[in-house]
Amino acid sequence: MTQQVGMIVSCDVNGLIGYDGKLPYDNKTDLKRFKKLTMGSTVIVGKNTYESLPIGKKSGKKLKGRVKHVLSYNASEYKNTDDTKYFSCFRKALLACSVGKPIWIIGGASVYKDALIIGIPDFIDLTILNGVIIKTTDTLLVSSQKSSYLHPIPYTYIVESEVQNKDDKNLWHRRYVRRPGWG
Repeated sequence: MTQQVGMIVSCDVNGLIGYDGKLPYDNKTDLKRFKKLTMGSTVIVGKNTYESLPIGKKSGKKLKGRVKHVLSYNASEYKNTDDTKYFSCFRKALLACSVGKPIWIIGGASVYKDALIIGIPDFIDLTILNGVIIKTTDTLLVSSQKSSYLHPIPYTYIVESEVQNKDDKNLWHRRYVRRPGWG
């Protein structure tokens, strides 16, 4: 059996996943769920998203308890550590993953887009915040250049399940899987 690769992403009802290089909302229930699902796994993340992540107060590390594979066009310019390695492409990052350890693609927008276009994820775990994060169209307050949206999920994936979060009724979790016969 081949190793499964998941993609985990959160957005508002309009597909907004980031604003000005950060998460557009701070939802503790969603963050706890993200931590629970990705703990002990290998995460594949873009360099800008990785650099925007907070450092843990207790650990002094980003995403403690996970092996980080960071995608960067200039991967050779960064120093690898025991739990953080830099790669120039998805293929190399995936080949370096430990067998038997879960693999999650965790963002940002261009990494999600590339993964979906190439067809890397075997499944997608999408959390939708039931609301609109940025409700104004005032160009002084909101810039479309600062907004990041989830790339449309291709026809090759179908919804397997959708449930409302039991702890936060404003969150919905939708799981997509590959359409039968599509690899």
